[in-house]
Amino acid sequence: MSSRPPNVLCVVLDTARADALEPYGAPAGSSPTVADLARRGSALPHVYSTASWTLPSHASMFTGVLPRALGLTQAPEQTPQSARTRLEAVSGRMLPQVLREAGYETRAVTANLWVSPLCGFDIGFERFHYIEPRHQLAMQATREDGPRQRLGWARAGLRSRDDDGAREALDVLRRWAGEPRTRPFFWFVNLIECHAPYLPPRPWNDLGAVDRLRAGED
Repeated sequence: MSSRPPNVLCVVLDTARADALEPYGAPAGSSPTVADLARRGSALPHVYSTASWTLPSHASMFTGVLPRALGLTQAPEQTPQSARTRLEAVSGRMLPQVLREAGYETRAVTANLWVSPLCGFDIGFERFHYIEPRHQLAMQATREDGPRQRLGWARAGLRSRDDDGAREALDVLRRWAGEPRTRPFFWFVNLIECHAPYLPPRPWNDLGAVDRLRAGED
């Protein structure tokens, strides 16, 4: 009698630097949860992304194909929507589709515009929860620096009240975890709290008002 396949949870901390995490050189106490996972499992020292930004690196991660072969080193028309047809063309290789056909329950929750149904990353997922990222959308909408944009970021930095989707993502995962299931699962999570502009909410930062204003300005 064969054993049940393992559950798989893939979490991407978008733009987090490796050297900010303890298994990869950060001081003790910098990332206790990641350090605990590494102690109980394996931390691989030589794993590299195929690209320097979200869309092509995730396309490779989901298909096993290099970005150039997919035609996705950049979004074809510089929009998330323009990537969808390229991923649809290789839908049979998409990891969630492959695992779904193998009997896995496939779900995703993401707060990243470039890993969303707009781009085609919902292919193969039975359920896809997309959280609109406040900061990322604001950056897309206000490409030109101006007084209104700078004031908005300064206000966000000073208030330090909200994250960029992590709280909602956690609520979704807790809800899913409480549901009965008969199949192994593959769940994918993308969080962009580390992404610029980095405006950590309180109580997870100890910055004074002036430094919070500087964070918004940065």
